[in-house]
Amino acid sequence: MIRAYKDFWKKYIDFKGKSTVTDYWWSVLGNVIISILLIILMLISFRNMSIQEFTGQETFATIYVVIMVLVFAIWLLALIIPNIAIRIRRFRDAGLSPWWTLLVVVPTLIPIFSVSTLAVISSQILNVGYGFDSSLSFFHSGLMTTLVLVRIVLGIINFGISIFFFIASLLPTKKEKISE
Repeated sequence: MIRAYKDFWKKYIDFKGKSTVTDYWWSVLGNVIISILLIILMLISFRNMSIQEFTGQETFATIYVVIMVLVFAIWLLALIIPNIAIRIRRFRDAGLSPWWTLLVVVPTLIPIFSVSTLAVISSQILNVGYGFDSSLSFFHSGLMTTLVLVRIVLGIINFGISIFFFIASLLPTKKEKISE
């Protein structure tokens, strides 16, 4: 496991080689373990901040929370390129086109789309004013229904892409044909 995880970081910009199933999954496990530890530390910092609000010593706790959130954000950003690189190497090892990794963009954009559309709708609803306008109410309810349906469809697409990546990561190494 340690060797595979070291290779994950050593080959963080190697988009040409190959990675076996075990190399891929050991690196995934290592990243999950570190991410869980960081999340636990963040949750502890949030808990400490909420406890220290009552005692009036929230400055230290707030600084700790900010530091933990920044550390976690840096960790996630640091994982982007190595994860893409190992996925490309894994696809190549399984005999798939590395271009399939472009599907990673779709699950990344879906939450951004969801949050941005809900923000726009919320701002529209808040800007309606104090009076009740039944036409606006109908418009917003229809728009919300449409957005919920779009979000459901995007969620299904996201689920399908996740299944594809999972299955592709489990494919065995494709044996190369030896020409005589």
